[in-house]
Amino acid sequence: MQGFVAELQAAAGKHKFIMLQGEDGAEFELVARELNFQANDDMSPLIVLDPMNLNAKELEQIEEAAMAAKVDQYCYLGLTLELNSLSVENISAFLGHLKIQMKGQNTYLHLIIGHEIGSESCYPDNIRPTLEAVHETSHLLNIPGMAERKADITLIAHSIFSMLRMAHPFLQTRSIASSAIKHLEAECASLDYSRITRVLRNAMALSQSTTLTDSELKNFSDNSPTTQHLIESLADEKYFTSPQ
Repeated sequence: MQGFVAELQAAAGKHKFIMLQGEDGAEFELVARELNFQANDDMSPLIVLDPMNLNAKELEQIEEAAMAAKVDQYCYLGLTLELNSLSVENISAFLGHLKIQMKGQNTYLHLIIGHEIGSESCYPDNIRPTLEAVHETSHLLNIPGMAERKADITLIAHSIFSMLRMAHPFLQTRSIASSAIKHLEAECASLDYSRITRVLRNAMALSQSTTLTDSELKNFSDNSPTTQHLIESLADEKYFTSPQ
């Protein structure tokens, strides 16, 4: 990821429309937040908009506020897969407005959208041409797949583990064994960030041991949608126990 982070730093504050491209489950929103941090040190928080309810007028209002504050403002629009025809029209209209604005004065608004590789086949026919045009006008950043990131697994796993421990201090699991890390490294070609998070979350909730090992990860894996749903439901009962 070091090469990708360097690309991220180079792009911060320079491009008005950025498309993050990656595999299903890539860290689209995390990357958007890091891009915002690199551009303005979080002086203006990342604005996350509902991709199914995008409105050109709302974007213009955000742009006006950013110009008044003279701070780079980033908006994350979600995934292209989540857009509907009205949202696509509003993005297209706003990009046209942005192009006109940039001829006369500087604009502080930056848009980010995520794109899952292979999701093009799911686009409705009536919005496909507009989305393809949007794709062509964006600055593309490719998020490396987990198969290329075996060296990142240790940091990712410990980061997720610590985050869950802090958010749920009642968890019995207190540490993560090297065998669990090695198991994730061995399986990295079939993993993505979302699945690593899900597997760790479920195993931490359902394990009866104070140390999370490869055995727990294998036992609480989610190889099928049915198994995944059952395991997540059991984990949810641990995380969100109803008050007695």
